[in-house]
Amino acid sequence: MKKIRVLEIIDHLNLAGAQGMVTHLVRAMDRNKFDVSVVCLFSTKETPLAKILFEEGYSVHFLNKKKGFDPIIFFKIDRLIKSFNPDVVHTHLGVLKYSLPSMLLRKVKLKVHTLHNLARHETEYPMLNKLAFKAGVCPVAIADEVKKSIKEFYGIQDCCSIPNGIPVEEYAKPLARREEWRRREGIEGNAFVFVNIGRLCKQKNQQLLIRAFAETVSKGKNAVLLIAGDGECLGRLKKTAKDHNVSERVYFLGVRNNVQALLGASDVFVLTSEFEGNPLCVMEAMASGLPVISTDVGGVSELIDNGKSGLLVKKGELKGLSSAMESLMVDEDLRNRIKGISKKMAFEKFDSRIMTRSYERFFLSRLEGF
Repeated sequence: MKKIRVLEIIDHLNLAGAQGMVTHLVRAMDRNKFDVSVVCLFSTKETPLAKILFEEGYSVHFLNKKKGFDPIIFFKIDRLIKSFNPDVVHTHLGVLKYSLPSMLLRKVKLKVHTLHNLARHETEYPMLNKLAFKAGVCPVAIADEVKKSIKEFYGIQDCCSIPNGIPVEEYAKPLARREEWRRREGIEGNAFVFVNIGRLCKQKNQQLLIRAFAETVSKGKNAVLLIAGDGECLGRLKKTAKDHNVSERVYFLGVRNNVQALLGASDVFVLTSEFEGNPLCVMEAMASGLPVISTDVGGVSELIDNGKSGLLVKKGELKGLSSAMESLMVDEDLRNRIKGISKKMAFEKFDSRIMTRSYERFFLSRLEGF
């Protein structure tokens, strides 16, 4: 049987949501039926996700894109599409503008673009996306809320929705002992640990998280806040922590490769985003057995059953967030109840093999007509 040739095109392979999703998808695809190759505009073989793909024998091409608009990328992508001769080209984030001309020129059978966020936040070039969809590129939503936004923003009535997934078992078993990790990072063994993982940017709104954390510990609680990630808001966030007298309790960890160990050493995961698609970090925390507090944005409510498998709060609401953080800190029974339900849900719904089988069926069904 001839294998279906799939070319996945992404901007980089650093640790981030869409990049993680692509890596999980590629790793879980049936190698007996699909021949998958990855194209990466930025980054190198040394990035964490690229290392994983190389170690498992996957083909990854790096185009060394320059910052800003780089017309050479059109030709580099075209050469790869011509030589690989894919049945499916699957694009993500901002790479569609560089990939579309070659997909049309080479008459690629199936052109797919996954939207990783609500449509109005997905791209700086919505008209280009609209043109691509009219030209035969099939949009895929990562959550029902994203699907709804595609209908509203682009007028596309029938869009496929395939929820993200993660390798659940890899997160269910911590890579390091909780006590050892805390001791190594200088965190007291009996401290209550809140953790947030993500880009330090306005979208993720860690400023609200720091303010809510400050309210919580002002009541004499022995707690710390770990923030893992990097971004343009780092300086402002450090100032917020200083202004609220919690600098010594807020740890800015930078980008961490050992997410499983970080989650395993923590007590509660908190996401304070202004908008989201279908965040992998929430799935990772739930698979790790952490109770999750999150703003009710995007597809998060499709992951969390409020009050049962986690707690949802309104975006931007300081009192609601601090109240939820205090509730989980003081109520061990509530934490344990949420842990059990959320971990069970992660195994039943979030595994990357479920996501991948859906993409495989989607690819095959759309190729039947060719």
